[in-house]
Amino acid sequence: MLEEFLGADNLEFRIVECNSSHMKDIKDFCEKCKEEGFKNNESLSALKMGKWGTEEKWWAVYHNGYIVSLSGAHWLPHIHDKCYVIAYRLAT
Repeated sequence: MLEEFLGADNLEFRIVECNSSHMKDIKDFCEKCKEEGFKNNESLSALKMGKWGTEEKWWAVYHNGYIVSLSGAHWLPHIHDKCYVIAYRLAT
């Protein structure tokens, strides 16, 4: 866990750096997004999770034990050796 914080209306959130132990929760997040029609979050391939291998990192925001947001950073060396893209995947 990286941080815990209180949001609006004293809602509790927890930020974690994702690893293989979070995969079930990430897949659950994708399934719920698919049910709601959020195409860009509906699967691991839609998230592009795993596309960049070791050159990517993912973070999840949890609320009440469920992921409500994912963020990822991917290195794009084919554009520039210092180029990264930051992906923010919110679904509430």
